[in-house]
Amino acid sequence: MLPIKDATHQRYRADIDGLRALAVLSVVGFHMFPERIPGGFVGVDIFYVISGYLISTIIFTSLQTGKFSFVEFYSRRIRRIFPALLIVLSASFAVGWNILLADEYKQLGKHIAGAATFISNYILWQESSYFDTSATTKPLLHLWSLGIEEQFYIAWPLLLVLTWKQRLNPQVIIVLTATISFSLNIAIYQSSPVEDFYSPKTRFWELASGSLLASSIFYKNTFFERFYCALEEHLNKILHLPPKKTARELLRNFESVLGVMLIVLSVLNITKQNAFPGILATIPVIGTIFVISAGAHTWLNRFLLSNRVAIWFGTISYPLYLWHWPLLAFTYIIDNEIPGYFVRITTTVISIALAWATYAIIERPIRFGTQPKKKTVALLSLMSLIGFTGCITYWREGIPNRSFSERHNAISEAVNDWKWPVGLNKMEKDGLILYGNSTHPPTILIVGDSHVMQFGPRVVHLGQHTQMPPVAFMTDIGCPLVPFVFDDERHQHCRSFVDKFREILKKSIDIQKIVIGGCWNCYFIDQTKPSGLVHHPQTFKLVNDPQNFYYEKSGAKSLFRGHDGKKLAIASLREMLADLSKNYSVYLLLDNPNGEFFNPRNILRNRLNITRRIATDTIDIPQEQLNLNNELRSIALGAGARVIDQIHDLCPNNKCFRLDKFGRPIYKDENHLRSSFVIETKSKLDDVFLE
Repeated sequence: MLPIKDATHQRYRADIDGLRALAVLSVVGFHMFPERIPGGFVGVDIFYVISGYLISTIIFTSLQTGKFSFVEFYSRRIRRIFPALLIVLSASFAVGWNILLADEYKQLGKHIAGAATFISNYILWQESSYFDTSATTKPLLHLWSLGIEEQFYIAWPLLLVLTWKQRLNPQVIIVLTATISFSLNIAIYQSSPVEDFYSPKTRFWELASGSLLASSIFYKNTFFERFYCALEEHLNKILHLPPKKTARELLRNFESVLGVMLIVLSVLNITKQNAFPGILATIPVIGTIFVISAGAHTWLNRFLLSNRVAIWFGTISYPLYLWHWPLLAFTYIIDNEIPGYFVRITTTVISIALAWATYAIIERPIRFGTQPKKKTVALLSLMSLIGFTGCITYWREGIPNRSFSERHNAISEAVNDWKWPVGLNKMEKDGLILYGNSTHPPTILIVGDSHVMQFGPRVVHLGQHTQMPPVAFMTDIGCPLVPFVFDDERHQHCRSFVDKFREILKKSIDIQKIVIGGCWNCYFIDQTKPSGLVHHPQTFKLVNDPQNFYYEKSGAKSLFRGHDGKKLAIASLREMLADLSKNYSVYLLLDNPNGEFFNPRNILRNRLNITRRIATDTIDIPQEQLNLNNELRSIALGAGARVIDQIHDLCPNNKCFRLDKFGRPIYKDENHLRSSFVIETKSKLDDVFLE
């Protein structure tokens, strides 16, 4: 074990509070003004390094003095973390009661329970799917980072105490932990970005790096100490600095400036389009290590990070982090649109005011007052209560009999109305997966993406009421059945989709009819728009759509955007239809109309004024969608295929409805028909099954 320094008296460092201020203001700035502060989300990574440093310093100090107690350690954490969190969770629950739909309130209940048990990161990880709701409808989304931090607080003291008792070198254990975690981060940040973002195993290296820095205070002959001595020696030789102390001061000041520069560079230049955390997370992490390592007496740390304003923001950084996102998210939910600059500025000011009030009136008295044991027990009881309340809300489906929710339950029912693949049999053979209405070999094969899946409930319904032939679905989300069409960002899983389709045809000799469908509007309209702008799911910013479909054959690649990709893809689709039509009855299923107008949530324009609705419940079918349908109809008929056109049923006289005759939404979101509507409504697809 390394020799121990006497580090019993660790003083408060004002510059670390200033560093906290820089971190929290970066995060708040990113959420409020992402177009100005695109990389502000790295503030979370700065917080992780600070937390690892401070917590490890506390643990090492207690171990050195022989006063470490798990009960005392966790009691302090409870009094530090619980008060502000309880207030924010309670306020979110109260606001949500009055403005959230049943499905939204159900989700909020789950997130409250997750926050109370510090597993929000796992819950959000599991929710990240094709039909996941926007981040702007999740007021507690930001608590994923608190979950990871608390998981570290649970595991890390156990590891360090065990290392201490076994008289092992703690720095070796810390380096090993950080290396394993960082290696996992690098290994999966491209293949599994959601896991990399939310998993503690790929984030612990950031907290462990702060812990490694803390260990250098307590142990002699460390890497940091040897590194500084070597640099000092070289500087003295090169610059001929007379006193050794001057070289040390020069190095410390340079380290501080470099650290702040790395942090600012991260905040202003890293964006959500970059794979993150990945390798890029090392920039803010190293910058934070440099700033802390430089010490409290460097010029930048004293005058920039230790000024009164920075210290004040650092002091309220935790409640400010807790308050700012729920306020912004609820603002978005209420108006159902991106808040304007004035609203966002006002929300920021209110967040700061609430953070100060929370710290001064609630957090500080509970954290530093008398009777710590009683306070700890009371806080644990209250957190258990609110966690249980969240569970009850989730189990009761968002309490749909609330006054606000009851008025609009039809909307909640619609957004949750998706029954794929309920009622269908899963058939797997040689790695190929089909879903069918029968165990017999299919005579009809329906192929495509989720816009084909939406007709699964109709097939199940018809099978229960009529004589249906064996029908099978071959589907995958976001996969167009068009040869040589790919997307490297979100749809790597689609690369073999066409090949699997051809393999199924070879092995299924009973197939007579093939129906090919898809979100043609998504591929051949949205993916061809030059701007390619979409709203990022975790910000209010318009960003480049990460999906980027292209056509590639014989090594020649042509993008849909700004190039001939769409033209080549439609020609490829025509060629495939013509080839299939030689041996099968082939049908091309044209897309249903789509757009934000059809999203049931958009029926409500303002949650505080429930009578305010969009003026009409019909819309002219967008001309570009009508033109695409005509183009696809032409190539299908020219290839010998038949056409199934949904426009005539959904948009009589080219007027599209978003409500049925009973006033219920027809869609579940902006482009998928809800299952109940599909089940109840006869369509031209029925003729394929019953003719």
